[in-house]
Amino acid sequence: MARRLDYDEEKEKCKKFLKEFYLEGGNPGQGKVFTYGEQLVRLAHREQVALTIDLDDVAEIDQELAENIVKNCRRYQALFCDAIHELLPDYKEREVRGELVC
Repeated sequence: MARRLDYDEEKEKCKKFLKEFYLEGGNPGQGKVFTYGEQLVRLAHREQVALTIDLDDVAEIDQELAENIVKNCRRYQALFCDAIHELLPDYKEREVRGELVC
């Protein structure tokens, strides 16, 4: 019998992935580049309107999470949306002007 997933735990995995995934910088001395962290900053400042997650990036960090995403894409899209919504206040570096339209 298949294991029943705890979706709160899965959302925490999504948040951890978004916060901690990085690539080594291509330029000498550049260090770690937090690909999704940088995008979260742009989302928080309304400089970007969407975030695309590369499934290969997820698999590199958590193969089981990547497989679960493939099996239930719609559920994980919602989990990532919730995770991003919860993380955005932490990535806001300055006050953003303008009206929020949902």
